[in-house]
Formats: sequence, C-alpha cells, structure tokens
Amino acid sequence: MRLSTLEISEWRQNAPYIDTLCLPVYSIHIEEKQILDQQGRSVERVARLLEKKLTGRLLLLPAITYTSKDEKVFLSYLNEVIGQLSRSGFYHLILITDERHASLCGNLEIQTDAVQLLCYSLDFGENSTEEQIEQRAEVLYQKVVNMWQNTS
Repeated sequence: MRLSTLEISEWRQNAPYIDTLCLPVYSIHIEEKQILDQQGRSVERVARLLEKKLTGRLLLLPAITYTSKDEKVFLSYLNEVIGQLSRSGFYHLILITDERHASLCGNLEIQTDAVQLLCYSLDFGENSTEEQIEQRAEVLYQKVVNMWQNTS
C-alpha cells in the first residue's frame, strides 16, 4: 500500500495487517534549471517494486528528498522523523537510500528499540538499468523477509 494513494476506508480495513513502513530517502541536485535525480528515481523504483511484492504488510511512505549541502541539518531532521516513526506502533522500518547516504544508518542518533530498522543503500550510480533496479529490489525483498522471519 502507498500512503500517497491510500483512502481512509482502505486504511481502516488493512491497518491491522500492516506492520512495516518503507521510507525512501535521497538527494536531488538542481543547478541552472537542471534537475539531477536519477539516483532518486532508482530509489523510488526499488521502493515501489518492494511495495508491490509486499502489499498487505508494508506501507510505502512518501520519499524524503534532500537538496542542501549541510548534512547536519538533514541528519537532524531525519533523526526526528525516524524517532517519530519508531514510536508509531509499527514493528519494522525500512530506509532505502541513494549512494550519497550510504552511511546514513551509522550516523542516526536515535534509539530504535521500538522498531527494527533496516537500512538499504543503492550504489549503482547515475545510470542504473531496469535490470539492476529489479535485482536490487529482489535483494531487498529477501532482506525484509529474513528480518520478518528472525523477529517472529
């Protein structure tokens, strides 16, 4: 399920079965009316493929995009978001990040005792093929299933 297209009535019916949140996080660069977001598109595509495979148990949140060069500001904001999500009643949180944020999980300052956090970084650069995206989505799918099985 995707939060961006979810109707309230649909949520009420499915909420008891959804225990996992998925949050895409990536940077975009805008310079002289040029938008450079290929990595972001890849992150979004992997997230959508994962959501499709895990419909019924996973809620795909809208992506957090980042444009500033000040990592401290972004990390502070992301810590706040993840802290709130970790207290939201869900059991698992999956962060899908671009290559630039590969070290993201190691720099988080929040305690995630209430939620199991899985951080997955895509590292295939600016030019990713559909086959690479599908492969990464499959690897992430297996990681999520393993996470679920290890916490049952």
